[in-house]
Amino acid sequence: MYRKIIMMAIISSSTTFALDMQRNFYDGAEEIEAMNASMNRAIKEHRRAEDIAIKNDPLSPKLITLDDFKETKDSYILEQNIEDANQTKVDVKLNNRELTISTETTKIEKREFGESKTISSSSHTLSIPENADEGKMNKSYSNGLLKITFPKRVLKRWH
Repeated sequence: MYRKIIMMAIISSSTTFALDMQRNFYDGAEEIEAMNASMNRAIKEHRRAEDIAIKNDPLSPKLITLDDFKETKDSYILEQNIEDANQTKVDVKLNNRELTISTETTKIEKREFGESKTISSSSHTLSIPENADEGKMNKSYSNGLLKITFPKRVLKRWH
């Protein structure tokens, strides 16, 4: 009987010791998860600040997406206003159904002792709509308005 009591005391004390060890045990995974959450918050805040800076920059063009194409009965039209049209060069290229719109704006400011020249450039690439006829792209740039039109491909139906 004494043996049972001694065994119970040993088991009880070792369980208590194990629980105490578990509470004081260093959990590296928990620290890594906390650091990951902190880094994700910092990245999100950085991106938010960057987005605000881009939106407030008069030289930065609006980000162009596939949703910006207007669909008509027989074509897709993309219109983009370009600020400082007289000082901006626009280049439009199409390669493997990827449309790239590049702009380069040059601003020259007269100063007391000479002039200051600022050159900014941007490039946006996006896929054209799936059934747009890439071989018949039409583009125009006039008075600060870039207009790109793709006729829709005519799908042949088998009867």
